[in-house]
Amino acid sequence: HLAASPQIAASLIAVGVPAHRVDYLPNAVVPPPRPAPARRGPGLRAGVLARLCPDKDPLTAVRAVAVARSLTDTEVTLRLGGDGELRAEVMAEIERLSLVPHVELCGPIIDVPAFMRKIDALLLSSRSEGTPLVVLEAMGHGRPVVATRVGGVPQQVDDGVTGMLAPAGDHAALGRALAWMADHPEDRLAMGRASRRRVIRGFSLDHLAGQVEEAYSRASLERLGSLAESAAS
Repeated sequence: HLAASPQIAASLIAVGVPAHRVDYLPNAVVPPPRPAPARRGPGLRAGVLARLCPDKDPLTAVRAVAVARSLTDTEVTLRLGGDGELRAEVMAEIERLSLVPHVELCGPIIDVPAFMRKIDALLLSSRSEGTPLVVLEAMGHGRPVVATRVGGVPQQVDDGVTGMLAPAGDHAALGRALAWMADHPEDRLAMGRASRRRVIRGFSLDHLAGQVEEAYSRASLERLGSLAESAAS
């Protein structure tokens, strides 16, 4: 059993799958040959790339941007890519918080690299995740990540090194993290560089292929051992 997050692995074990037959194998990406050029200077262009649904909790992302704008004198904006059943609620919340000039609703995104080039940091406000590919895509482009501490995200984002983590549903904590990145552009850029290094070393397809091969090799050896015991008896 190959699980996409430690929580999924634990769930499998909890329902009776032997622990030695469960492997945590996170998602992987092909990092771009070069990261997207990073913007220097204060302020922050945050980006959300997710389905507008309860699990992704886009309302918390919008509220986090409002908090960030209240905490810094620099400009904080949001590019919101994606669509879904909460679109009307998201639009209403943007209007309620007087964020209309500061939030761009982009709709479904096909060109992910182009989206990454137009943001300074990825914002992920999910309440439930495995190991989200969008986090790895952003990190591969040298973008730090502000995210909720759910699923396999803590295994992707090294809090304080490649990004900043907050509890699920805590728009105030996410907003504080966004404001900090807006006010500390050089630290933000350093986090982006660390993010790209982390993806290349730990979440590339070559790395994942090695992990999958190792998992199947262990399973094959176990099976051969069982067959040998059966033959001997």
